[in-house]
Amino acid sequence: MTADFDRIPSVAELPVLIYAPYGTDGDTLHKVLTDAGFTAIVADDLAQFQAGLAREVGVLIVSQEGLTEKSLHLVSQMLAQQDDWSELPIIVLLDAALHLNNAAGRLLELMPRSKLIIKQRPVHPTEMTTSVDTAMRARIRQFALARYIANQEELRHELNHRVKNILASVNALFSLTRRNSADLAEFSLEFAGRLNALSNVHSVLFNVDYGSVGLTELVEAILRPFNTEEVRVVATGPNQRLLSEPAQKIALSLYELATNAAKYGALSSSDGTVGVHWAVERGLGGDNFVLEWSESGGPSVKPPTRTGYGTRFIRSAAHSLDGEANLDFTPAGLQVRVRVPARNVLDR
Repeated sequence: MTADFDRIPSVAELPVLIYAPYGTDGDTLHKVLTDAGFTAIVADDLAQFQAGLAREVGVLIVSQEGLTEKSLHLVSQMLAQQDDWSELPIIVLLDAALHLNNAAGRLLELMPRSKLIIKQRPVHPTEMTTSVDTAMRARIRQFALARYIANQEELRHELNHRVKNILASVNALFSLTRRNSADLAEFSLEFAGRLNALSNVHSVLFNVDYGSVGLTELVEAILRPFNTEEVRVVATGPNQRLLSEPAQKIALSLYELATNAAKYGALSSSDGTVGVHWAVERGLGGDNFVLEWSESGGPSVKPPTRTGYGTRFIRSAAHSLDGEANLDFTPAGLQVRVRVPARNVLDR
């Protein structure tokens, strides 16, 4: 079962699954563990045991009577389907009459990729709760490590995308400057200026973490590298201040749109233009901040066959602010409308 890494589960959210099909072990263990604050589930038969294994479990406890060929096969199947980071703690209760070393070796063969803990019955309640607590903490550390690895992987993909975006922006600025330069001297001066402006964009993107920022200043910084003397990108709207977190999301969304326009859209041709407008709309449910991006005069646009990273980011950014983003790939040019509650964006 693949874990959800939005957050690390708590002890209460990871049940202890108990399979002790004969005698009173199941009920006794359930009472001991629930009294100690754990969430415990008792599987009375093989069908319930199979259903329990299908969910996310913190610790598995199996009595000697539950170690049948069928139950061990179900456990082995479940362990084989674990994520790479997972090593389920399994506590096995055996009688003193068994040769524990031989039993442990056999169980390890049958239950690979598990953290096997052998207990000899009878087990004192305190010893059992201590073992479950230790195993549960180890299980939660597995989730924490898995989340860290997943976050690092996401950051790696993010960095890769950002570097590609920067290189694409530099290439687009090169082509844009070359088309509008009379000679090499003019090209050198204009290209250096746009590179400097692009550097300022990334400074703005990092600096918005430290407090609110003026929206006009932010938009101008993002769009300046893509403008020419003919002013092909026109931004209009009141100079309101944005909270730091939404400011960064809006800045990155605008940068995605500008880069895409320079690569494929209106800014990839000499006749294309972009209009950016923002306003606060009054509504019965409260004020809404609306940002619109409109391209025209560029190459004919066709809806993409797949959803790219930029589109996913813009929609995700709007959704994270309790809003929505609509992207309409019209033949005349890309039209975008982002609408979010003003209270989640503006520093008032």
